[in-house]
Amino acid sequence: MGYGAATASQLLAEAEEYALVLRFDQFFAGINVLKHGKGSSYERLLAQKDKLPFLLKAPDQRFFHEGDVSEPDTLVEVDDAFVAACAELVIACFIVVERLRPDADFG
Repeated sequence: MGYGAATASQLLAEAEEYALVLRFDQFFAGINVLKHGKGSSYERLLAQKDKLPFLLKAPDQRFFHEGDVSEPDTLVEVDDAFVAACAELVIACFIVVERLRPDADFG
């Protein structure tokens, strides 16, 4: 996890926003899987596959939706719900960070 993400995760934990920390870490790992494919983030997500707020392909899974020929070949399903959840997460994290660091410059 990069410095900015680690700092954000730390601030969320400091605010005792543990559900938000979990969701942040899950989406951060999911986006990492989209960027890099199989690796440590993918393995970490596989361990909690049934509890993720998005769909993750299992190693033996070829499609998220069998028969959908327009489905892109990715390990994480990126649909409107995924993008909306990412946006909601960014806003929720921003609100917490802004509360903890009211003098921070986000410009």
